[in-house]
Amino acid sequence: MIKFVIVTQPRCGTYWLMSLLDARPDVLVRGEVFNRNRPPVERTAKAALAALFRDTGKYEAQGTAFHPSVAQKGEWSEGLYDELLADPEIKIVRMWRRNMLHMAVSLKEAEKTGWWRVLPKDREAAAKARVPVRLGRDFLLENFARWEAERAEFEEKFKKRDQLVLWYEEEAGKNPAKKIQEYLGLQHPVDVAPGYLQQRADDRVEPRVSNYKEVVATLKGTKYESWLDTEPKR
Repeated sequence: MIKFVIVTQPRCGTYWLMSLLDARPDVLVRGEVFNRNRPPVERTAKAALAALFRDTGKYEAQGTAFHPSVAQKGEWSEGLYDELLADPEIKIVRMWRRNMLHMAVSLKEAEKTGWWRVLPKDREAAAKARVPVRLGRDFLLENFARWEAERAEFEEKFKKRDQLVLWYEEEAGKNPAKKIQEYLGLQHPVDVAPGYLQQRADDRVEPRVSNYKEVVATLKGTKYESWLDTEPKR
């Protein structure tokens, strides 16, 4: 049986990737079992992984998804990275988002509207529910620094580990299902139904943020300036 984990960060397509794999009947994705808000019955990372990858003979592959933050916080998640590194058979699919400003906007929108997961049938309703959000200076800079630190720690620990590295911006609007299946070594990799859960490419930030001028003032002249909207081509 193939074992895998999907490693992402908030608003980086976690549910999207899980859904693309779970669309295959011979693949079982057990949700975000390491989410510290929903701790499993097993109280250690070792026990949780053993339960997660228990082979029932029903599936060709089994896996889960998690954010690096769970390896830094949570009473039971200590040792998660060490356990993953100790088992070279666990395949890693990693997807970051280059533009963390888009992560911040999407996070605030989800908190405000309650739309954390948007299926194709829900897109119109979710779009209507969207309202401009406010992004405070501390919220942005603190989250950017934390997300960067989480990425750096994971990349350093797993730098010698084979993994499939994806970028949200490069995959949004596409269907990376076959690419992921090929990396995992699944038999007969196939695309899921055309358009199945294709992720929406990012919109411009300015119409989605009520205090966009303040955001520009906060990020202008910093290493994050490139994440601001570029002037549309005329």
